Amino acid sequence: MPWDHALLEQDMGFVQDLPDVLPLVHGFHVSHLEKESVAMTMPRTQILLATAVSLVAATSSYAANNLSPSTLWQSGIQMPEFGFDDSLVRIKDDKGGGKEKDHGKKEKDHGKKVKKHEKKHDKELKKAAKRHEKQLKKLKKDEHKDDKKHAKVDRDITHEDVKHANEHFIQRTKRSEHDRVTASQHVMNVPAPQGRDMKALLSAVPLALLGQNLSIDDVQNEQLLTYRNCPPGLAKQNPPCVPPGLAAKGVTYDEWVSYDDHELQKLYADRRDDYLQTEDVDVHDIEQVDDTGLLLNSDQVAQLYGLSAAPVGQRYALIDGMPVLLENRNYAALARINDMARVPVLGQGIQVAPTAALTQSELMQTYRLPPLDNGYSYTVLNGEVLALEQKAFETLQLIRIARAVF
Repeated sequence: MPWDHALLEQDMGFVQDLPDVLPLVHGFHVSHLEKESVAMTMPRTQILLATAVSLVAATSSYAANNLSPSTLWQSGIQMPEFGFDDSLVRIKDDKGGGKEKDHGKKEKDHGKKVKKHEKKHDKELKKAAKRHEKQLKKLKKDEHKDDKKHAKVDRDITHEDVKHANEHFIQRTKRSEHDRVTASQHVMNVPAPQGRDMKALLSAVPLALLGQNLSIDDVQNEQLLTYRNCPPGLAKQNPPCVPPGLAAKGVTYDEWVSYDDHELQKLYADRRDDYLQTEDVDVHDIEQVDDTGLLLNSDQVAQLYGLSAAPVGQRYALIDGMPVLLENRNYAALARINDMARVPVLGQGIQVAPTAALTQSELMQTYRLPPLDNGYSYTVLNGEVLALEQKAFETLQLIRIARAVF
C-alpha cells in the first residue's frame, strides 16, 4: 500500500510533538529519527495508546523513585492536578465500616449456627431420651410378660400338683344319716392287725403314763401302746412321743414324760381353743354340735369297747384306736378338726380297722396310703383315715392323751 505523504507529514508532526517520555519507559531512549520511524510504522491511534501506557508506567515507576510532577513538566508532560476528594475517604471508611458490619454479620451468623446446633443437639437428646424411655417400657412390658408367663407356669404346676394330689384324696362332704349308718356298719366289723388292737390291749393292761424312770428303749411296741402320753402316731418321731409343735420349741423326751395330767390338760386346752374361735361352732350345747361328718357316732364307739352310754352332755370319740370321752367344747373342737381334714381314697377292698393303733409307717403300709407333703400326718378318727395339717394333728393327739377313757 503506497504511503500517503500528507498523512505522513501530519503523523511526523504529531510524533515530534510527543514529549520525551519514551526514554523513561524501561530505560529506552527514543531519538528524533526513531520518532520518524515510529510515525512511519504506527498509526496515530496506536501511538496515542502507547503514549498513554507509557505515561501510566512512568508515573508508577517514578512515583516509586520520588519522581515529582515538576520533573514530568520539565520533560514536557503536563500532569493534571488531582485534588484530595473526601468522597474517596468516605468510601474507604465506608468500606472499613462494611468490614465491621461484615464482621458483625459473621458473628451473628455464627451465633445463629451455634443456636441451630444447640437446638439440633437438644432435639437429638430428646429423641434419644424418648428412645430410651420406649426401650425401658418395652423391657418392663417384656418382664411383665415373663412374670405372667412364669406365674402361669407356676400356677399350672401348682394346679397339676393339686390335681395329682387330689387323685388320692376326695373332697370332704357331709354324709346323709343313711350313708353314714351304712358305711359305719361295715367298719364296725373290721378287725385290727394282731398286736395292734387297742380293744384287746385295754382289756388286758390298764393305761399309764410314761415316766422319767422308764426308758422308751426298754418298752416293747405292744406295751408302748398302753402309755397315754406316747400315741402311736408320735412313738417313732424324734424325739419320740413328743408332739412336733412342742419338739420345735425345744421340748425333749425327758421333759415331755415328766408332765403330769394337769400339765397335759393345760397344753391340750390351749390348742383346743384355737378351733373354737369360729361362728359356725356352737360350744354351749353339745346337742347343737354338727357331728354328721364323723363316721362312727358316740354309741357305736361305746359298743366297740363295751362301754356304757356316754353321760348327758358328753360324747365318745375314737382317735387311733383310743376311745375318749368329751364334753361340749372338746367335742366341738374335734368335730371342727374332722371337717378340716383331707380324706385319702382307699383302694378297692381295703377296710379300716377302727380299734387299731398304728404308727405313721404302719398306717401307710396297712391302708396303702400315698406319701404326704411335709407338715401333714395320717390319723384314724372315728373309723376313718384322715390327713391332717400338723397343728390339727397335734391337737387331736393331745385330746387322745388328756381325755382317754381307760
